Amino acid sequence: MMDHWNIKVVQRLAYVVGSHPRYHGTFIQTVLLLIALGSIATTTSLVIALFIYEENLKLLDFTEGMQALMFCLHILIKLLWFCKQHDKIIDLLKVSKQFWNVDELIEEDEKKQILKYLWYLKTIMGYFLAFAVPTSLMIILRPLLQQGTLPFKSYIPENKYYYYPIVVVEQYTMVVIYCGCISFDAFFGSTIVLMAIQFKMLNKEIQRVLASTPLNEKDQLLVRKKLKRCIEHHNFLLNFVKKINNTISLGLLLYIGVIILSNCVEFFAIVSGQPINEFVKSLFYIISLTNQFVAYYIVPGQLLTAEAEKMEKVAFESQWYRNLKFNKPIINMISCMGQRKVHVHAFNVINLSFASGLQAYKTIISYYMFLRTMNRDRS
Repeated sequence: MMDHWNIKVVQRLAYVVGSHPRYHGTFIQTVLLLIALGSIATTTSLVIALFIYEENLKLLDFTEGMQALMFCLHILIKLLWFCKQHDKIIDLLKVSKQFWNVDELIEEDEKKQILKYLWYLKTIMGYFLAFAVPTSLMIILRPLLQQGTLPFKSYIPENKYYYYPIVVVEQYTMVVIYCGCISFDAFFGSTIVLMAIQFKMLNKEIQRVLASTPLNEKDQLLVRKKLKRCIEHHNFLLNFVKKINNTISLGLLLYIGVIILSNCVEFFAIVSGQPINEFVKSLFYIISLTNQFVAYYIVPGQLLTAEAEKMEKVAFESQWYRNLKFNKPIINMISCMGQRKVHVHAFNVINLSFASGLQAYKTIISYYMFLRTMNRDRS
């Protein structure tokens, strides 16, 4: 299942920015990574130089500069974290070969339900790839649309010979942001959804096992064998969730912090009276950030937790009482298994769920109102 279309696209995008986990440390990947980091560092330095050397800095200049810094901080966290955790990512890909295969499902209805999840993954990936293009193009093509400007709002040296190299560097920075952010988000979001599918398949198998009526000792041995397989797969899935959390949790916490800061800056920029092209860019960026966070983290995290928590309910609704003597110890065991909470979390601070997503946006609105109040007081 981890050879899904999303994962293939992720690896290609990661290769462009030097963060492909399978080729980490090779000459080409090292060069691409250094070029990507160099372009991010150059863009960041020029934005900081704008704040230091630009005289009579306007509010619009400040907000656009902060937008550029948030872009650079966003990709820097994801790019470095993806490279730093390459061993763990490779381990996830290897261990995922033990996933149950959808093609082996016998029941057509169950297979159709699982294929809907896979369709969701592919659709969201395609949608996000397409939706992020307008925002990226607005930045990349800005020097052509507005003569004398740079892709990002940053310091323009007096020597004109530096202008065109800086334009190319900042345009490449936007390419790095596009490829790096999508590869990071799509990899973990897709992995979490594939995990939810595994729990769904496990619940269906448990339901089938408990609904069966063993007529003789041979049937009882077969049921025990299937049950053992379910228990082993459940333990494997719990361990896999633990591996995901060990790989992503701190990086996810930093990312959520960037999401909150970026949205605050963008909301503030939108209401500060920008030109129409900057207004549209900010609006697209806010929607894009929301797409990333909700589609690749909140929904998959909630889906995984919901499927994992169904195990106990599935067991008790399976007519296990038809063969009480045989099924009672099985029910007790599955009940204990189903009580173990399954969450993808950000460094044990935030669990990915609808509630945490709502809380994040409440925080964004609170910080935005604080910035708005501070701006009014200065006025």
